Amino acid sequence: MPPAKLIHEDGGVRFMDSFLLGTIYDELKSMRDILDEDRAVSEADDLSLSDETTPDDNADLLLGVDSHTVVLEDLHPEPGQVFRLWQIYLERVDPLTKIIHVPSVQPYLADAASGLIPKNIAPLLFAIYTLTAVSLSPEESETILGTKRDNALRKFSMGARISLIRVGFLKNTDMVTLQALVIYLISLQGRYNRHAVWILSGVIIRIAQKMGVHRDGEVLGLPPFESEMRRRVWWQIIGMDARYAMFSGLSNSLLPQNWDSKEPSNINDTDLYPSATQSIQDKDGPTEMVFVILGNKVTSFKLRNPAFEPTLLLSDKMMNHDRSRPEISQDNVHRQVIEELNKLIHDTLRRFCDPNAGPVHEFTSSFIGGIVRKMGGLIAPKRWVGIDEGAAAAMDNAFAIAVKLLEQSVEHCERVHDKRFVWFSRLRFQIEVLAYVCGQLRYRQWGAYVDRAWRVVEQVYKYHPELMDMSQKTHSAIAVLLLKACTAREDAFVLQTGGVSDTPRFIRELRMLKPTVGVDNTQFSGSSTFPDLSSPIHNEAIDAELDNIIMADPSFDPQSLEHYLNSATTEW
Repeated sequence: MPPAKLIHEDGGVRFMDSFLLGTIYDELKSMRDILDEDRAVSEADDLSLSDETTPDDNADLLLGVDSHTVVLEDLHPEPGQVFRLWQIYLERVDPLTKIIHVPSVQPYLADAASGLIPKNIAPLLFAIYTLTAVSLSPEESETILGTKRDNALRKFSMGARISLIRVGFLKNTDMVTLQALVIYLISLQGRYNRHAVWILSGVIIRIAQKMGVHRDGEVLGLPPFESEMRRRVWWQIIGMDARYAMFSGLSNSLLPQNWDSKEPSNINDTDLYPSATQSIQDKDGPTEMVFVILGNKVTSFKLRNPAFEPTLLLSDKMMNHDRSRPEISQDNVHRQVIEELNKLIHDTLRRFCDPNAGPVHEFTSSFIGGIVRKMGGLIAPKRWVGIDEGAAAAMDNAFAIAVKLLEQSVEHCERVHDKRFVWFSRLRFQIEVLAYVCGQLRYRQWGAYVDRAWRVVEQVYKYHPELMDMSQKTHSAIAVLLLKACTAREDAFVLQTGGVSDTPRFIRELRMLKPTVGVDNTQFSGSSTFPDLSSPIHNEAIDAELDNIIMADPSFDPQSLEHYLNSATTEW
């Protein structure tokens, strides 16, 4: 059994079974001391990461609260916007999800433009609008929808929730409703409390189980088309639930027993007919399903190898503080499993992927290249090269992993040549990793990984300009951490060299946005050690912010291959 921990917060208790995440939780707790009473963000503010990143409230989705005064038709986009959003969905979202059968859904878009929509179709259309809005940049939202992106998300999300409530989704056994739920849940990633999303994911699993979607349609005697669509939905659900379980700090997703749904077939929507009577066969060669096929292969591999957990390896190294004892690890076993997965990925790419076959193939080839490279770094060395010697091994390893995760995130942004898929990378940006690294830099001034951390943080701000928006309280809190870390590094540079270090441009810009932020130099020791984990907490506003950063933290719980690599099913 993995190590377990109970986190007391907000008058309640939350369970966590990740040794590494527990270590990070303790460290983030200790970081509160570095944020003084003079911080620019008001202490009276409720600094809630989940509230801030969520322009809507999903409690009514389960409680059944419906405003009968809301006219659902008023929440639809304008007729011209409907077709534009649909085109963007087909270009950006559908190739990476393949939940719907495009030829079957497309006629309903004309109905939406005319205002004549079947009741069970409305949730699906609103879910499509919502996820498409997620894929838009703020500038695109203003141009296409004539409103801010958050306003569009709020409007379409309300339409999705109200329409789902009105079709009685908890009692509904309609496949279209289930598809709407899955698409809507994907849209919540990165903009809603991760624990709540995982709970909603569990509800969707139960609905799917009630419909028998976990059983293969051929076994149940269903027509080939229906069987295929059920497979697509089920495999999206299990990958999503595993991802959200880890985002919530849990090591495993509890799926129903005795499920036997086959993986979806490699076939284009245009070759899939509702009237088909023969079993669907994989097409040899490239299709529009390539990205989803690869994601399902990784998910299937993980399910077949539940004993392979990189955290077992990492925990073994991190908890082995007694240097007089020999370190026991399963490096060879893990390496063998990695090689097996690597072969599976290459075989699948060779069979189904052609970078010249279209944008999704080019993206898949580029995306998977990053995963394959990360495989080699999975087996952690006994000591991270360049890490400061003064801190505990667990903290060193956690910091090194965090820096590597940020580097991988930046690398992925650099490799996305087709801008239509940038949203997919941005959706999976782990802001908690950035917050942790910025906090650690306050106490780490020297070392190879410190230098790498500063370089990658600068790149993160390049690819995520929204971090400069100080109206977002999480962005503001991270800026406070980062500016204090930079001032501490500059002071340490003066003490050691007598010279003045160059200040990165993005730091100068942040200082212009946060001119009152300073560093309490009486707390600065110039060493690379960490504050006492038992040190008192002074700032309640920052307490709330760091609590929420910890609560939402997906990145320091590498309980499975996909999580540690910051890819696989967490990015598929």
